[in-house]
Amino acid sequence: MKGGNSATYAPWLLSITMRTSLLSAFWAATFVLRALSKSILFEQGAVITYDEETQSVQVKRNHSVLIEDDRVTAIFDLSKGNVSIPPDTEVIYAGNDIISPGFIDTHRHVWQTVQRSLGGDSCLAQYLGRWSSFSLAARAFTPDVMYYSQLAGLCEALNGGVTSIVDNASGAFTQAVSDASIRATEDSGIRSFHAYHIRRGIEGFAFEDQLVHYQNLSGQFDKKGGLVSLGLAYETFDTGDSADTEVLINLARSSNTTFIQTHFVGGPLGLENSPSLLAKLDLLNGSFPVIFRSRQFCHLD
Repeated sequence: MKGGNSATYAPWLLSITMRTSLLSAFWAATFVLRALSKSILFEQGAVITYDEETQSVQVKRNHSVLIEDDRVTAIFDLSKGNVSIPPDTEVIYAGNDIISPGFIDTHRHVWQTVQRSLGGDSCLAQYLGRWSSFSLAARAFTPDVMYYSQLAGLCEALNGGVTSIVDNASGAFTQAVSDASIRATEDSGIRSFHAYHIRRGIEGFAFEDQLVHYQNLSGQFDKKGGLVSLGLAYETFDTGDSADTEVLINLARSSNTTFIQTHFVGGPLGLENSPSLLAKLDLLNGSFPVIFRSRQFCHLD
């Protein structure tokens, strides 16, 4: 965020670290504001913001945050009286509390929330065999299990101050399970970049069926908009069939794809989905960004 009374920010960029009552009041007020189009003022808190000119984080003490309708319209020192407060604005005192931008989680497998604490002492090989999207555990995911696992994970993220998340949605085991994951994401109210995994080897959900499902989802997202953005995740640019890769690239370019995500691990672990490889596939100069995950053995080549 940037200080000053002319700045405009979306409310999902805010999270508040404070007493439970004030935190609840903030979120309740934010959602009510969207519906009722009113204004609210959080008064005299310590505001963590970002200065674009100095490219640095700033803490502005005894500052206030004004929200009008669904936007943060001012961050200011109330004592200077240089901001016009709309009539009937609800005022919530935030003295001795902290108002900060929402955290951005750039990589989480939200669908696996239900598995938490089951594999804490597993090595990578055990994880892949027991808990990953190719494991036997994946067969336990019905649409209901997926919905509640996804929703619980995202509500936990919001409670911890995460308001934007890149979701490595590799739990698309069937169309119904994938739809439940997206429905839970929309119901949570978080801003999500939903990386829909397309790959071969998923029992009962063929590669070709995944392509059709993604295309249908893309059309739906075109119409409804909202806080969830649809992206593609693909892990075999390096080792996959060239025909599959070509089909996926064409799908990304022809649909409402907002980003592509892939793992670039390298070394003895494989997954050489490097920037140089994707550049050869002409994927780095398109209309959507590419997110490279992990990079344990990243190299200049």
